[in-house]
Amino acid sequence: METELGNFVFNANYYYRDDYLLFETSELLAQDGYGMVNVSVMWESLEGDWYASLHGKNLTDEEYLVGGYDFVGGLDGSGNLTPGLGGDVTLIGYYGDPRTVHLTVGYRF
Repeated sequence: METELGNFVFNANYYYRDDYLLFETSELLAQDGYGMVNVSVMWESLEGDWYASLHGKNLTDEEYLVGGYDFVGGLDGSGNLTPGLGGDVTLIGYYGDPRTVHLTVGYRF
């Protein structure tokens, strides 16, 4: 969009992912479905030398698994983890980025 202040570009999107298992053989690292909202605005001066952009990602601050390790055998009758691969009892989940905001300002020489 061209204005007296320069050119602006607006962008917004919504991303949805349904529930899934990180490991097909175990439900210990299961992720419920979630949605994320991302928005951005970019500006460039009429001369094209100055520019800036502001990006907001995961604005709903969703907590979601993106990876992990499942070295357990499962749960026993009491809800405790049982040893798995090599006698290990390691269950770790890695999460995606929380709400983030990025600002970039620049000048082209």
